[in-house]
Amino acid sequence: MKNRRRGPDFVVKVINWISGISWGILVTIFLFLIISNPTSKGMSVSRPSLKATSTAWMSNAIYAFLIFLILLSIAGIVFNMTRMKRKTDKMKLTFFFSGILAVIGLIIINIA
Repeated sequence: MKNRRRGPDFVVKVINWISGISWGILVTIFLFLIISNPTSKGMSVSRPSLKATSTAWMSNAIYAFLIFLILLSIAGIVFNMTRMKRKTDKMKLTFFFSGILAVIGLIIINIA
């Protein structure tokens, strides 16, 4: 049987978009963590404007991003499972990776 696929269809494009957005959210979360929690005294001295501001909004934003990342991961897994029609179709590990990281992040935020 001849393979009639000509290019990525709508579901494949959605899967790629969800994957890109989830990586962008992961990078944003890591940037917020770096900005809100400096690891050494030299970092906090070099950024005095961040010291004076409250980081409560950042922790709320990180929490919201983690929830959104879990929802995106679930949506990506569902879309990817509906696309598994041929032997050449593969599951993307990005959704599992980002979902596990988001769950670990929520656990750490709720414990601390």
